[in-house]
Amino acid sequence: MGKIECISAYLAKVFALLLSITLVFPMVSSAEPIPSKAPMNPAFISHFSAPEIKIQQATPQESHTYGYIPPPVDYSYLKNLPLVPQGIAIQKSVLLPVAYDLRTEGKVTPVKDQGDCGSCWSFASISSLESGLLMGSPTIWDFSENNLKNTSGFDWGPCEGGNSDMAIAYMSRWDGPVNETDDPYYSDFPYDPDYDISPSGLTVRKHLQQALIIPPPADTDLTTIKEAMMQYGALKASYYDSAAYYNNVTYAYYYNGTAPYSNHAITLVGWDDNYSASNFRTHPIGDGAFIVKNSWGTWWGQSGYFYISYYDKFILDDIYAFNSAVDPANNSRIYQYDPLGKIGDFGYPGVTTAWGANVFTAAASESVSDIAFYAASPLTTYTIKIYTNSASGPTSGTLAHTQTGSVNLPGYHTISLTSPVAVTSGQKFSVVMLINTPGYYSPIPIEYQYSGYSSGATAAPGQSYYAYNNSGIPG
Repeated sequence: MGKIECISAYLAKVFALLLSITLVFPMVSSAEPIPSKAPMNPAFISHFSAPEIKIQQATPQESHTYGYIPPPVDYSYLKNLPLVPQGIAIQKSVLLPVAYDLRTEGKVTPVKDQGDCGSCWSFASISSLESGLLMGSPTIWDFSENNLKNTSGFDWGPCEGGNSDMAIAYMSRWDGPVNETDDPYYSDFPYDPDYDISPSGLTVRKHLQQALIIPPPADTDLTTIKEAMMQYGALKASYYDSAAYYNNVTYAYYYNGTAPYSNHAITLVGWDDNYSASNFRTHPIGDGAFIVKNSWGTWWGQSGYFYISYYDKFILDDIYAFNSAVDPANNSRIYQYDPLGKIGDFGYPGVTTAWGANVFTAAASESVSDIAFYAASPLTTYTIKIYTNSASGPTSGTLAHTQTGSVNLPGYHTISLTSPVAVTSGQKFSVVMLINTPGYYSPIPIEYQYSGYSSGATAAPGQSYYAYNNSGIPG
């Protein structure tokens, strides 16, 4: 068993623990295999070695910017896992239509303009959340992209780019979202750096409950992506943008070049299986396109929208659904050690399971009602154990609750406890989780310092633990 610097964990009176850990100096017994971190995303590393592609400036005639930067987690392993069975993204499988458009369903918020700032990732993530909330309620939300880009907590400047994992960290630590009217976005040219500072003390309007990663298909079967769009609303995605590949007559885009990774984030709001391959400058191998909401204003494209081919080089590789958030009144407190969320994964060679634990000190007499964690693969299973009076380690004291379950899709999940656990002020309590990620040997998410990205990550002894098996966790 080894002690780690920090496990991401959230717990609350009516909320959550997020289990994501930061590995420091592992201390394992000779009977246990030695854990290791999953390889870092090559595209993330490439970004640091080629800073000239941090933010691509478009032609002066078009005057728009990009700003998507790949996360440090290498999600390409999802391509090699078994396909998610049809119907898994929603409650039951449906007969998918040939064409679908969230705009005609009234489930998309208006197009905005990111201006001369590399903040597309903020616009795409917020757009997905706003659409996701519309799927279950007629209330239209207009959240602040400015607040997300300015207060992400990461090393990059507000206009230097970002990714959806950064957006999840911001929302899951309850820093946002806030209303657009409380922190408005400035999109005029040239960009005014005064808008890189957001006011403090703004009212958070929602608490994120779930943000799913939609695995890229191993073949041309787009069932899960389409089902997710119909169930969860607009999906955040990314692609490599270059004006040479855009047909401004048909508003169609298809890229098949040699770029190493995406540079622009957008949201998918529909599809058309019969959209002709002849509409693209370079013809893809088949018909079909997604309908895309961009963040370059309504003056660009087809009132701010365009079509991107199913066969685009990157469009299927980075799809998220920010699909569930609740009223903050439902939650009173959050316990956490990782405000920057998931930076990587670790585990044991050839094993898809591992244990992780967080120990907290109760700030008041209250009840723990929900646990949140990152699932790394489809059909992830978990066992949650909560101990009270855990003064000597995570499994010391009294086992107060045990719960098992599974999640269909990877991403950030909140699990409601079947029986809330009461804790008293000043009492040590712990959350211990066994996570099993089928097909993936790094089941435990970790937060750690990476210079130039997440240097603000911190931790202290006695907070977080991991183990090959439950008996390896001290207590």
